[in-house]
Amino acid sequence: LVMAADKGLAGAYSSNALKKAMTLVEDKSNTQIVTVGRKARDFFKNRSFDIISQRVGISERPKATHAQKIARTLISAFESGEIKEVYMVYTRFVSAITCVPEVVKLLPFTAEAGEGHAQAPYIYEPNAEEVLGALLPQYLFTTIYAALLQSAASELSSRMNAMSNATDNAGELIGKLDLYYNKVRQAGITNEINEIVGGAEALK
Repeated sequence: LVMAADKGLAGAYSSNALKKAMTLVEDKSNTQIVTVGRKARDFFKNRSFDIISQRVGISERPKATHAQKIARTLISAFESGEIKEVYMVYTRFVSAITCVPEVVKLLPFTAEAGEGHAQAPYIYEPNAEEVLGALLPQYLFTTIYAALLQSAASELSSRMNAMSNATDNAGELIGKLDLYYNKVRQAGITNEINEIVGGAEALK
């Protein structure tokens, strides 16, 4: 599951996420892709990957229903044996100027015991299988939805920074061009004055 932007002008946001995703690919023929964002879809489509599901037009404003549909797609493929492992690549929002692409293993789910604590003998009703069968899809959904929101915040932040930098660069360029224009204009005026003075001297 790879999350990137639908549109450009967001700096290195999409390219960083896609580079991170490619580090997971050992054998393209044994890899299936679920994409979020037009950039991710086009990237893997152009490289002839097997895209089993794609979501476009949602990267900036993801909804819970989007995460639910993605989760159902992944669970269905996993339970059918079509896929053995599921990894998610998204961009974690750290601050307005820092966003970090990360990888999370979604399936198979493994619970890690806390360090230094013995596991308590829990009693499940009606049974552990039914309880976990209900909870794990919810866990997957909330994890994906949180990642969609993190990625959306990262995308918008990256776009804001890219546009701010572009505005600053444009301002600097305008300043340089104004200075160049004034120099050329001054040189033109000086040449005209010299021609007038030269003509007047010639008439004497």
